[in-house]
Amino acid sequence: MRDSNPDKPRYDLIDPGFLLRLAEHMRKGAEHYGEHNWVKGIPSSNYMASLLRHVEAYRRGEMDEDHLAAAVFNIMGLMRNEGTEFHDLFEW
Repeated sequence: MRDSNPDKPRYDLIDPGFLLRLAEHMRKGAEHYGEHNWVKGIPSSNYMASLLRHVEAYRRGEMDEDHLAAAVFNIMGLMRNEGTEFHDLFEW
Protein backbone atom coordinates (compact mmCIF):
# COMPACT_ATOMS: atom_id res chain seq x y z
CA MET A 1 0.00 0.00 0.00
CA ARG A 2 1.23 3.48 -0.87
CA ASP A 3 2.28 5.67 2.05
CA SER A 4 -0.06 8.66 2.25
CA ASN A 5 1.70 10.50 5.07
CA PRO A 6 0.38 14.08 4.92
CA ASP A 7 3.62 15.38 6.45
CA LYS A 8 5.76 14.51 3.40
CA PRO A 9 7.19 17.41 1.41
CA ARG A 10 5.06 18.25 -1.65
CA TYR A 11 7.56 18.80 -4.44
CA ASP A 12 4.72 18.40 -6.91
CA LEU A 13 3.35 21.76 -5.75
CA ILE A 14 6.45 23.71 -6.80
CA ASP A 15 6.00 25.58 -10.08
CA PRO A 16 8.12 23.91 -12.80
CA GLY A 17 8.89 27.31 -14.36
CA PHE A 18 10.34 28.45 -11.06
CA LEU A 19 12.63 25.41 -10.95
CA LEU A 20 13.61 25.92 -14.59
CA ARG A 21 14.71 29.50 -13.95
CA LEU A 22 16.69 28.49 -10.86
CA ALA A 23 18.27 25.56 -12.75
CA GLU A 24 19.28 27.91 -15.58
CA HIS A 25 20.87 30.28 -13.06
CA MET A 26 22.70 27.31 -11.51
CA ARG A 27 23.93 26.18 -14.96
CA LYS A 28 25.39 29.62 -15.69
CA GLY A 29 27.04 29.70 -12.27
CA ALA A 30 28.54 26.24 -12.80
CA GLU A 31 29.98 27.33 -16.15
CA HIS A 32 31.57 30.39 -14.57
CA TYR A 33 32.61 29.14 -11.12
CA GLY A 34 32.55 25.33 -11.43
CA GLU A 35 29.93 22.81 -10.37
CA HIS A 36 29.00 22.83 -6.70
CA ASN A 37 31.34 25.76 -6.03
CA TRP A 38 28.64 27.48 -3.98
CA VAL A 39 28.58 24.67 -1.38
CA LYS A 40 32.24 25.23 -0.48
CA GLY A 41 31.29 28.03 1.87
CA ILE A 42 30.13 31.51 1.00
CA PRO A 43 29.45 33.74 4.01
CA SER A 44 25.82 34.65 4.63
CA SER A 45 26.79 38.33 4.51
CA ASN A 46 27.82 37.85 0.86
CA TYR A 47 24.55 36.09 0.05
CA MET A 48 22.56 38.85 1.76
CA ALA A 49 24.38 41.65 -0.04
CA SER A 50 23.87 39.92 -3.39
CA LEU A 51 20.22 39.18 -2.60
CA LEU A 52 19.52 42.83 -1.85
CA ARG A 53 21.33 43.99 -5.02
CA HIS A 54 19.28 41.63 -7.18
CA VAL A 55 15.98 42.57 -5.55
CA GLU A 56 16.75 46.26 -6.08
CA ALA A 57 17.80 45.64 -9.70
CA TYR A 58 14.50 43.84 -10.29
CA ARG A 59 12.61 46.66 -8.58
CA ARG A 60 14.28 49.18 -10.90
CA GLY A 61 13.16 47.13 -13.89
CA GLU A 62 16.63 46.02 -14.98
CA MET A 63 16.34 43.14 -17.44
CA ASP A 64 20.04 42.38 -18.05
CA GLU A 65 19.77 39.07 -16.18
CA ASP A 66 17.22 37.00 -14.27
CA HIS A 67 17.42 38.93 -11.02
CA LEU A 68 14.65 36.93 -9.35
CA ALA A 69 16.42 33.62 -10.04
CA ALA A 70 19.60 35.16 -8.63
CA ALA A 71 17.66 36.30 -5.56
CA VAL A 72 16.30 32.77 -5.06
CA PHE A 73 19.83 31.37 -5.35
CA ASN A 74 20.98 33.74 -2.61
CA ILE A 75 18.05 32.76 -0.39
CA MET A 76 19.01 29.11 -0.95
CA GLY A 77 22.56 29.93 0.19
CA LEU A 78 21.27 31.73 3.28
CA MET A 79 19.09 28.75 4.16
CA ARG A 80 22.03 26.37 3.69
CA ASN A 81 24.18 28.49 6.00
CA GLU A 82 21.72 28.60 8.90
CA GLY A 83 23.38 27.11 11.96
CA THR A 84 26.85 26.92 10.36
CA GLU A 85 30.07 28.88 10.78
CA PHE A 86 29.26 30.69 7.52
CA HIS A 87 26.18 32.37 9.00
CA ASP A 88 27.86 35.68 9.79
CA LEU A 89 24.99 38.16 9.50
CA PHE A 90 25.13 41.23 11.68
CA GLU A 91 22.60 41.09 14.51
CA TRP A 92 20.78 44.41 14.72
